[in-house]
Amino acid sequence: VIVSTGYHEKASYAAVIKAGAIDFIKKPIDQAELEAKLARAIRERRMMRELERLSKQDSVTGILNRRAFDEHFSIEVERAYRQNYPLMLAIIDIDNFKEYNDQFGHQEGDNVLRHLAEIMKECTRESVDMCFRLGGDEFAVLLPQATINQGTEIVQRILLSFIERNFGSTSLSIGLISCKRNKKIAKDIDEKAMKERADQAMYDAKKGGKNCVITRI
Repeated sequence: VIVSTGYHEKASYAAVIKAGAIDFIKKPIDQAELEAKLARAIRERRMMRELERLSKQDSVTGILNRRAFDEHFSIEVERAYRQNYPLMLAIIDIDNFKEYNDQFGHQEGDNVLRHLAEIMKECTRESVDMCFRLGGDEFAVLLPQATINQGTEIVQRILLSFIERNFGSTSLSIGLISCKRNKKIAKDIDEKAMKERADQAMYDAKKGGKNCVITRI
């Protein structure tokens, strides 16, 4: 917002900025000044959007990060409840990743992370499912409007595609859960409980021998 005003004292300028405008131009309006200020406003808006995008993007893999996950998860859980459709959450952890890193180095380790991100995007539904790197060797996939069978099929494709790439002794342990909002519980507590269920399912997959999917309804 750029405000045009006949008042240009400092106090008025401060009031305009506090009201939410990014600049003001005094009357009578100078066309060149207006165009310059509009161009600057557009540049600043684009820069802010780019900074916002980068703040939610993982720097290694290029997919969404944990901050974006927390935001989208909360939105999708509420949307699934309101529109009465299923929502699945998968937590994915790379088995034996530390050993692989120690043996081949961090550059090769980062390469594995990037390949997994690519596999996740290839195996999920474009413009529907969302892929995230939560940190380290842990990833997540949100599957809106996916039944348990559909969710299982998607994460099994991810697991098998990763094994086919043959990254040494690495494999995937995946926990898959159905997310159902419980309105009797506070929203933040309910969402935390869902994430913990997905984490536990993933840990159960590791305890069960790794390289597998554990599903919890």
